[in-house]
Amino acid sequence: MAIITLNWLSTSVNYYMLSFLIKYLPGNMLMNNTMNNISEIAGQILGAMIISKFGPVIAFQIGYGITATGGFSMLMYYYST
Repeated sequence: MAIITLNWLSTSVNYYMLSFLIKYLPGNMLMNNTMNNISEIAGQILGAMIISKFGPVIAFQIGYGITATGGFSMLMYYYST
């Protein structure tokens, strides 16, 4: 249960951190928000397909891997600028 809670916590922090940091990305803020919304819609559809194919446990692990990669990418971007 502790591992699942840790996975959920890190996934939630990365998701909300991206929504918070989107206004600081270079470029047009409207275009950044539009791309963010399009990627969220695609993620919802892809997530539903992954859950129906692999089940919730494997889908959660796949989602955690994707989110961890995104979180590390945000950290690398932040510390490289």
